[in-house]
Amino acid sequence: MKTILQILMVLLLCFTASCKDSENKPKDGTNSKPSDPSVDQPNPIELTDAYWWPQLQAAKKIVECKPPSGHEEEALALSLAGLMAKGVNNGVCDELVWIDVPSFSYSKYHDRLINRLGAESVGEYDVWGLLEYCRGKIDIPGYVVYKKIENPDWDAWNESMDQSFNVACMYAGVGNALLVEEKLEQRIKDFGFKRLKDARNISMEKCFNELRSKLNNNFIITMHPGFTNLRDFGVAYNGAVTFGTGRLAIQMMGETKPVSPVLGWNTGGESDFIIPPTQYGLFNTATNWCYNFGYFIVELDKCTFAESQDS
Repeated sequence: MKTILQILMVLLLCFTASCKDSENKPKDGTNSKPSDPSVDQPNPIELTDAYWWPQLQAAKKIVECKPPSGHEEEALALSLAGLMAKGVNNGVCDELVWIDVPSFSYSKYHDRLINRLGAESVGEYDVWGLLEYCRGKIDIPGYVVYKKIENPDWDAWNESMDQSFNVACMYAGVGNALLVEEKLEQRIKDFGFKRLKDARNISMEKCFNELRSKLNNNFIITMHPGFTNLRDFGVAYNGAVTFGTGRLAIQMMGETKPVSPVLGWNTGGESDFIIPPTQYGLFNTATNWCYNFGYFIVELDKCTFAESQDS
């Protein structure tokens, strides 16, 4: 009997609160009362108060890279693009690298970027010509070597797979180094570069524990270590790079500041990899197939957006 009375009291309180809420609703069908100007209203969160991805500084010159041939050249070109972007942000150089993607959409993005920035295209190179060009503009102390995953399948993933590419990306960002797949190592040595780290012999956990205080925790990248996308961004901004939903990956998300982006995508069912970052106040961006990602945030605060004419 006592339990029934308690339940009835709770229901009565809920009904009373509901009635009061309906009395406070305006008659126009909206869900809130108009703001009272005499009452201090909370200030909206400024963009600078929320965590987001960094803003890439504009450059006056754009260096073009011809489409790389295969994973090895892509990784090398992307690391060069990242190092040049870091140089621009740090005031060391005034040139960014655009990697050509055989896609009509990317051609449009490229042309619009040039027009928006009033930038000058200063030449087009293959990956090896780009390497020679960039070393004359920025200091490149050396490279990190790794081993790629052959014939990677995004959906065929387990924690025992080789993650040396993701390890290499973190060391390359912190050490301002090139990303070099082992098949290219001798050629890179012939250019006079020295090996700074061998990511093939370093676990993800050891890497993260060593670098955690130097990594940028305003974002995190989740990318399959068999694919090259977003590596330029990771190198440019010293990003943490992981994959999967194992203990370490979740720990790395937990050490990322809330209201920050998860760049890339992840493995398994969407609920499996959406829930962990959500629990830490992060949000997914579905950017795992994006190239030249940094260009989409060049002087973002100065962009103007036209209203779409699509019906």
